[in-house]
Amino acid sequence: MATVSLLGTIDGLTFEAFVARKLVPKLWAGACVIMDNCSIHKAKEIEAMIQTAGARLIYLPPYSPDFSPIENCWSKIKNSAAFDGC
Repeated sequence: MATVSLLGTIDGLTFEAFVARKLVPKLWAGACVIMDNCSIHKAKEIEAMIQTAGARLIYLPPYSPDFSPIENCWSKIKNSAAFDGC
């Protein structure tokens, strides 16, 4: 697994650099990379790098919190913010 921690938002160039420098070197033929439908994930350059490594790229169905556990966290944060009057 490839990970990185950054403060702030991630733009397309930053994500592309992560894929090229951290993710692709850890991939093997037949590996699966699963991503949500964020626009920076769907860049042709990203798809090409992953496929060139011999891996398969799979996108989660839109609005599928069952496959994306972080969505449960966001709902709790939103409820907490609403409770605090934000």
